[in-house]
Order: sequence, then C-alpha cells, then structure tokens
Amino acid sequence: MQSPRAVRIPRAGPPRPEAAPAPAPAPGTFRPNRAGTQRATRLSVLFLVVLAALYVGFVLVQRGAVGATSPGGRFDLDFFTAITAAVAVVGVVVAIGQAPRGIEVTAAATVVVGRFGTRSAFPALGTFPIRQVRSYRTAFLSSTPVAVYELAPARGASRTLLIEQGIFDAPP
Repeated sequence: MQSPRAVRIPRAGPPRPEAAPAPAPAPGTFRPNRAGTQRATRLSVLFLVVLAALYVGFVLVQRGAVGATSPGGRFDLDFFTAITAAVAVVGVVVAIGQAPRGIEVTAAATVVVGRFGTRSAFPALGTFPIRQVRSYRTAFLSSTPVAVYELAPARGASRTLLIEQGIFDAPP
C-alpha cells in the first residue's frame, strides 16, 4: 500500500488588472477600507434577503401543515423565529467583522482597526508576510476590486481580512 501524499491543486493565475489603482495615501496615515466594507455590507444584505425568503417559505409550509393551529404549533413557530433571528445576527456579525474599518500604517507598526473598534497591532509592513488568499473583481458586491489577505506575523495569531486591493502596496 502506498503512503498518502499531498496533492497539488492548481489555482487560477494572478488576477488581471481591472483599472489603475487609486493613489496610496501618505505614509503614517489611516487607510480606509471602503471597498471591503461595501462588499461585506452588500453580502450581509443579500444574506438577510435570502434568509427572509426561506423564513417566509417555511412559515407558509408550517401554517398549511396539519395541526398548525394547535398550541404546540405556535411554540414551533416561536422557536423557529428565534433560531432564524439568531442565525441572522451571527451571519451579519461574521460577514461585517471580516472587513476592518481600515489600516493605520507607520514606519514602526501596522494597526488593523476592526469593524467593532478592536485594534490589532502588527509589525511594520514588509517585516512579516502578507498573503493574498483570494481576490474578487469589481461586481455587484463592490465597486472596486477586493481581496482576502492573511496577515501572519512571526509571533502571535494570524488574521484573515477582507480588504480593498492595494491598501498594503504603498510603503510606510
């Protein structure tokens, strides 16, 4: 029996440039993540619309079911409504939380300002690897290209963020 070995899955080539990137802000300033926020917000709205459509469909099926008017039927609907609300809140928080407000870059540090006010400090740009995991072209969800980046410093936890493409390109 042969030993299992890793299989290499080919990835698509580098993304084609859509348009000229916006000029980078001055070093040591706050770089807002407008496109990442726009994509996360629109994705959350799309998620909520689909979830609402599913909820309405299930409520209509439940109303037409035998015994739906019994006292237990009302409990089932309340329980289902509570689960739907919890899924909606968690889904929106996860989608919006992946897109930080922006990045503060100085010569000494890179600080990711989170959506809910958290601040994660990283070493200066160029001293730790930043890997582009996935890129998204301009489309309905965002008006400019967006990418998922993984920030992996030598020490500490890595972060995966939905950020506007080119935000890390300017030197500190």
